[in-house]
Amino acid sequence: LRNSRFPEMLEGDTRAMLASCQLGERRLQEIFRRFGTDVVLTAFREQLSRSEDVARRVFLSQVAPGKHTFRGFIDGDGRSNRTYKVQLDLIRAGDWVIADFRESDDQAEGPINFIASLGVVQLMFARFVMAAEPSLPLNEGTLRVIDELRTRPGSILAPQFPAAVGVRAHAKQKTNSTVLGALATATGGQTPASSATYVLVYLRARDPKTGAAVLYVDGIGVGTGGRPFANGLDVIYSNNQKNYPAEFVDSSFPLRLERYAVHVDSGGPGKHRGGCGCVRDIRILSDGATLATRMDNARFPAWGVNGGRAGRRGRITVNPGSSDEREIESLRDGNKLREGDLLRVETAGGGGWGDPLERDPWLVASDVANGFVSEKAALADYGLVIDPVSLAIDEAATAAERRRQARPWQLFDLGAAEA
Repeated sequence: LRNSRFPEMLEGDTRAMLASCQLGERRLQEIFRRFGTDVVLTAFREQLSRSEDVARRVFLSQVAPGKHTFRGFIDGDGRSNRTYKVQLDLIRAGDWVIADFRESDDQAEGPINFIASLGVVQLMFARFVMAAEPSLPLNEGTLRVIDELRTRPGSILAPQFPAAVGVRAHAKQKTNSTVLGALATATGGQTPASSATYVLVYLRARDPKTGAAVLYVDGIGVGTGGRPFANGLDVIYSNNQKNYPAEFVDSSFPLRLERYAVHVDSGGPGKHRGGCGCVRDIRILSDGATLATRMDNARFPAWGVNGGRAGRRGRITVNPGSSDEREIESLRDGNKLREGDLLRVETAGGGGWGDPLERDPWLVASDVANGFVSEKAALADYGLVIDPVSLAIDEAATAAERRRQARPWQLFDLGAAEA
């Protein structure tokens, strides 16, 4: 807390986390006293061994032998206009599994570098295994589906000093997406589609009433990828994270949250729709505010899989629809805002899973009624013909429209990248 410029914002959460760690320590001590050290440690080892056996059996039953390659791209590093590639060669040689990222691009000058450790990469693969076998607990044994991690020193996933890593989440999230892509290649599309990378907006200003420095850090939700069994999730920031309600923003900062809505049509069309992002309109009530942005998927959308289509890209604009409208780069600090400016953040949606023409027409109509899909997109993407007033489904016209739109699809839809 002494190392923070805003300790009053962090003290409550910090003390709560410390208290939970102390409670965990007490509970472990109680278990050791009750059963004895040897019994507890033996039980721990047995649990890890059983988890590893099940996890590897599930993984090897679904991932075909050979090399499965996928490439993802990060929008940029905030220092230049170039993009950055993250490439995974997933290699299964017998029962030995290698995650090889050595063909990824060199480390970036900007802060998007990420140190990809074996444990982090194993966790990304373990989530796939746990989805296939829900009884598996999340422990070290479940992580042991990857035997070897290969990275190249000096690359974006193995950066060398003095590489900047402050916005490493962009490369981390792209690594996770690339893992899913390689697994989709290996399993014939039986993985979730790609999720968008969560968004952060920083506003630094002075409170016009008190003159005190104010820091507004807004973690804004995005859409996650459609899954083989369900839609993606709408407007999700990250695990165990909450966004700012409008009332809190209005009462705590020299800002006014004027709109918080679903980003319509941002979820990738699919048999299981990609999750939608959101739109936040923030009015600046203090002169001389400075904006920093952290957004990916402004150039490369979240991909769809198994016939599903890519989600919509994200975008940040100031004074949209006015003669003073300007677009803000997705990863940039030092953007100056004036009192009265309107900041609009439109976050990206997740990719869709499966052919959208196979989506239950009732589910599409429900999405239209609830503001996730527009009537225009319902027809163009899903072949759904509905009454514009009652939203009643014309079943015969829908069947004919879907036959007209039917065409072969590829395993991945990467979407159209922004130039």
